Amino acid sequence: MATFNHAPLKIALVCDWYLPRIGGIESHLKELGTRLTRKGHDVHVITPIPGTKKTGDLKIIRISTPLLPYFNVMISKKGILSLEAVLKSEKYDLVHCHFSYISPFAFAGLCLMKKHHIPGMITFHSFLGEFTRVLRLMDRITGWARWPFVFSAVSDRISMEVRQAGVSGEIETLPNGIDPQYWAVPRKHPDPAHIQLVSVMRLTMRKRPLHLIKIMHGIRKKIHGHIFWKLIIIGKGFEYTKMRRLIKKLDLGSHIILMGALPQEKIKQVFSQSDIFVLPSILESFGIAALEARCAGLPVVAMGHGGIRSFIRHGKEGLLADNDMDMGVKLLELINDDKRLRQISIHNRSHPCPLTWKKVLAEHERLYYKSMALLNGPERSL
Repeated sequence: MATFNHAPLKIALVCDWYLPRIGGIESHLKELGTRLTRKGHDVHVITPIPGTKKTGDLKIIRISTPLLPYFNVMISKKGILSLEAVLKSEKYDLVHCHFSYISPFAFAGLCLMKKHHIPGMITFHSFLGEFTRVLRLMDRITGWARWPFVFSAVSDRISMEVRQAGVSGEIETLPNGIDPQYWAVPRKHPDPAHIQLVSVMRLTMRKRPLHLIKIMHGIRKKIHGHIFWKLIIIGKGFEYTKMRRLIKKLDLGSHIILMGALPQEKIKQVFSQSDIFVLPSILESFGIAALEARCAGLPVVAMGHGGIRSFIRHGKEGLLADNDMDMGVKLLELINDDKRLRQISIHNRSHPCPLTWKKVLAEHERLYYKSMALLNGPERSL
């Protein structure tokens, strides 16, 4: 990826969700905005999620508008009008809209970019599911999929979803970034008789935390008798109460610990005391928590259907499963085979991760100037 020496830009990052809501897209936006700011760009995050108006050097513009309960997405024209007022008054060089599963606020940003002739880029972060139909319908009405913007997705798998939503032109791959040195934590002295697994995720149905508990219950009697195992689950969400009940029902209280949400420093400490990272979600567009664990040296066991394939190769950085039963088999393979476990761990600790923020930021800048050239001609991007 090339390095660009263009003039600094005034950039709006528009997204339906942001901190204090916890998740991969929220963490990514904070890091992206902060690092772009440090490179000299003037970056504003625009979101309808209530909260603070500044994160470090990063300015947050919170749009006051009614939100749909549970989903916390915009349901009022008031939000669109407020967003339009901000885009007109701030006079951004470029708007970068970030789409998740259901993203009316980001879609409003896309339409306003077209209306006011603002260069822009769109990044899809999630499997679209039924929202694909909505986007196809909106394309028939508005033609958004053929507007002169740069379209991108966090992984090749999500690019396929975007294609199904109506985009026929080029779809760039724009992965999340990571600081490998930050996550390269010192590891505990390995003990084959004590295996600690860890999972970091939002506790929602989409992430399938209940399935993970059932998987561990299904393999518990197949784990070698001399091995004591423990699974630590980090995260919060609506499934927490159901998980507690299921753990009690299956008599797994001495093996599975729910730690709630933790800051990154605490997560690093847990990684340093763990042996395996496991992620049961099938609809995983990228899997930033798995990437963090991989950089900490942990073998990753995950479903092989999503974007995790972009940085976890089966048998190299971890093991990829086809379904829940197969995930149980893959976990047993590592828990019961210390040699196999250490082999993958050594590989992860000795082979650097390619998705560094330095490379990812350079790719963002390249696409930002490409976006400006698409709408305004090459002279705007100089």
